Amino acid sequence: MVAYNYVLKLVVVILLLLLPGFTFAQKWQNLQTFGGSGNENPGDLHCNPAGDCMLAYTFQRQLDLPGRTLNSRGGSDFVVMQRKKGASAYTYLLHGGGPLDEEIIAVRPRNNGGVLCAGVFWRELVLPDTTLQARDAGKAIFVTAHKANGELDWAKIINGSGLKSVSDLLLNENGNIWLSGYFSDTLFVDGEKLIAAGQTDLFLLRLEENGKLQWTRHHGTSGNTRAVGIAELPGRAIVGLGYFDQSVRFGETLFTANTTDQDLFLAAWGPDGQLLWSQKGGGVFDVTPVDITTDEKGRIYFCGNIVGVLRFDSGLSVQSKDGNADLFLASCAFNGTPLWARVYSGDLIQECSRLLLAENKIYLSGYTLGNFSWAGSNINPSDGFSSYLGTIDTLGRPISVSVLDADGGLYTGGLAFSSGTQIQLAGVYRGQGALESLALPATSSYDFFTADFSTLVTGIPHVLVDDPTFKLFPTPTAGHLTINSEEKEPYTLDLIDAFGRQLLRLNGSPQSIDLSTQAPGMYFLQIKRKNTWSIYKVIKK
Repeated sequence: MVAYNYVLKLVVVILLLLLPGFTFAQKWQNLQTFGGSGNENPGDLHCNPAGDCMLAYTFQRQLDLPGRTLNSRGGSDFVVMQRKKGASAYTYLLHGGGPLDEEIIAVRPRNNGGVLCAGVFWRELVLPDTTLQARDAGKAIFVTAHKANGELDWAKIINGSGLKSVSDLLLNENGNIWLSGYFSDTLFVDGEKLIAAGQTDLFLLRLEENGKLQWTRHHGTSGNTRAVGIAELPGRAIVGLGYFDQSVRFGETLFTANTTDQDLFLAAWGPDGQLLWSQKGGGVFDVTPVDITTDEKGRIYFCGNIVGVLRFDSGLSVQSKDGNADLFLASCAFNGTPLWARVYSGDLIQECSRLLLAENKIYLSGYTLGNFSWAGSNINPSDGFSSYLGTIDTLGRPISVSVLDADGGLYTGGLAFSSGTQIQLAGVYRGQGALESLALPATSSYDFFTADFSTLVTGIPHVLVDDPTFKLFPTPTAGHLTINSEEKEPYTLDLIDAFGRQLLRLNGSPQSIDLSTQAPGMYFLQIKRKNTWSIYKVIKK
């Protein structure tokens, strides 16, 4: 009964999302743009549960900010900006740079009002109150913790003799820190030396709040194995998403790519670094995972792009429409069991950029080359290219979409949730552009932008579970199900499977429905009148 009530409540929520007249008041506001004499590139955007937000991006040559001008120290420098809870605008916090190009990969607001940063630099990184030095190949990974005024609290430099980069940074409410990335040859983390088994291995490390190293892990066997993102699971565990193109070992399990193209992996580690489980997804041609997130119960959501087939060991599989890359979204349980997967196809290429879960909805940003249909809306870019922000339910069904466009190109690079039902989006654009009806100032080079997206739900109907107005029999049934009622108001009937998918719709106040062609299992019958829904569980033998 508990399981039934849970599933029924879940389906009720999802059915609400599909109700005609159930609308979303969408509004873009609090637009800010930042630019200068060179190009800006997106870095990261993140808000904590308290409502404090941080964003970071890189710039070239000169950057004009309110009240100050920043000059690059060589190649691309980065800037970190902050927005406190209740504020509507970002303000300057700190600037870092060196003689070559720096990358700012992740920023996370700290509990003390400061910020945690991670990225890579060449040779040296000059911060407001210190300079970090790289050795070996001249490139190093940095993790820095700053106070609320931007002053450095502590810094960690991760050197190595080959390729190296960071992919994600996780900071939970207790101050625990995890860092993921990849490296070749060797990697030096404090006193530990990691040696790559393949061309590149993934690495994962955990730090205490003060930056002290707790443990390191790395995985790889042959070819390239790289982590692209990490997310928190219940019990201070984490899950990682990544790809491999030859083979990788997780504990006693060896994953081998189905072809020489990329397959994806999911793996989870406990608070002490112990491997909890691992999962493979792949098939023919390329699978490129991009981003991952989790909900409070540990359900996992991840997106990416596929050309060909994506297949899990459970038998669940999806495939692209043709030889072009399509967008995919998938979900697993907290133990790695695949739950569902969806592919969203258009005329040419559809890509995922960022993924966010907020208030029981999934937000996904990306871009399309060519025509792309989403939730009944047609994205048909005049120049062949458009970005978008899509809203999806937790079973992977599109709800709504916002088209984001600029005649010189617009690319999303940050997605976060802050209090007040605000979704924040960041990215870069060139030329004349718009976020739906909100115009972006024209620019000759790529400028950085951030804006808030409000989603307010209106038009919710009255929902009745097991409404006595209608009598359904027999149930369980092997064939026809009779619907008995004295209801005079016209109604429609929808048949929904246990995964929330609509299988059939009957109009004209039907008195029965034929289930003989449906597979055995649990279904839901929704009877829709003008202002009322009645929902019933049905068992097919």
